[in-house]
Amino acid sequence: MGNPYKQNDFNFSMDAKSTKGFFEICPCPVYISYLGSDIITGNLLTQSKKPSHPVRKAYEIWTSGKGRSSWDLIATLFALNKKRALFNVSGGCLLSYNEIEKTTTISKNGTRDKILTLNCTNKEMEDLLNKMLSATFD
Repeated sequence: MGNPYKQNDFNFSMDAKSTKGFFEICPCPVYISYLGSDIITGNLLTQSKKPSHPVRKAYEIWTSGKGRSSWDLIATLFALNKKRALFNVSGGCLLSYNEIEKTTTISKNGTRDKILTLNCTNKEMEDLLNKMLSATFD
């Protein structure tokens, strides 16, 4: 998870040396998802579960009942090979990271790495994730 188009993306720059090393030695495609900041989940879960439910409590404590951005859920959904039709995978690039400048470079000459975008609306993804969260944690 990280935004390859953003300078000083948190997930890349918090350990820039490791990010650089990972991009240099990774032997398989790197799938980058920067999706989720404006896809808010957890509201349905907090409304549909009893107040003592531990996952409801976790969402309420962490987000003050406002839901949270869904970067982790989206990356997990894709990584588990679930609902792949909801994603577009653009490939044909090679990501590298400059740990000094804290910038990601996307080389169009590479073929290894892929960047995810949605093949649905943010609202459709939000509804699906909320439904999955609420159904999973009974």
